[in-house]
Amino acid sequence: MSEGAAFIVREILESGGQPGRPFQQQSRRLAFKTGTSFGFRDAWALGVTDRFTLGVWVGRPDGTPNPGHFGANTAAPLLHELLALLPNDPALPRAVPTAVSQAAICWPLGLAEAQTAPLYCQQRRTAWLLQHSSPPTLPDRLDPSPLLQASPCGERLRWPLALSSWVNQPQPCGAEVASGAWQLQGLEPAQRLQALPGQRAVHLEARTQGGQGPRWWLLDGRLVAQSEAGDSVRLSLEAGTHRLTVLDAQGRFEHREFSVSPHSPR
Repeated sequence: MSEGAAFIVREILESGGQPGRPFQQQSRRLAFKTGTSFGFRDAWALGVTDRFTLGVWVGRPDGTPNPGHFGANTAAPLLHELLALLPNDPALPRAVPTAVSQAAICWPLGLAEAQTAPLYCQQRRTAWLLQHSSPPTLPDRLDPSPLLQASPCGERLRWPLALSSWVNQPQPCGAEVASGAWQLQGLEPAQRLQALPGQRAVHLEARTQGGQGPRWWLLDGRLVAQSEAGDSVRLSLEAGTHRLTVLDAQGRFEHREFSVSPHSPR
């Protein structure tokens, strides 16, 4: 990686990559990136300062999922707390490499304002350039002519070709739904269930509608079942407050919090 590229990447991770924004918005400069592995099994946060390189991992030793815990809300706060315990970095000047410059660009094309027709300059922004190069946001945006498309509700911006496999074809008035979307059925949020007479547990049948691929079912953070898309699972629920989570192979999930009470004879 060149000196200029390293400078831009680090500046993006420190302050969002907006030229003119102060490098030091907090008491210390920290360039960090978070990450979460499939099924919430690993939550990461890695960061660097002028003096230290830090890494935080949060997960379970046996590799089971930890729903709701991801890099941004679990590992990143620990990373900042760890940095606060370390000595301050030396006050080193931050020089902009000669290969790096600033220029006005147009969103969403990403090209320099001087190279973009006013019709396609939806927003004007300031960006870092490397070797005076302003690359397009996505390769198919090199030719902006098909950027605007006619629709039943008027003219609108089209999706980039690289995203077409994740997006359904437009529906009337732009009612677009992400491809592969699915829903958890059989249990409503905050629902209260009661056991039948003579039974201590509630037997619940739940399923997911839509999408493709396998599903993993977790009850109170514990894996209890696996199914394919559209197949139902039968769960035996004891009295108490519970949280049911279902995950798919892409890491998407839905959850329901509910309560179960034993049968109370009248």
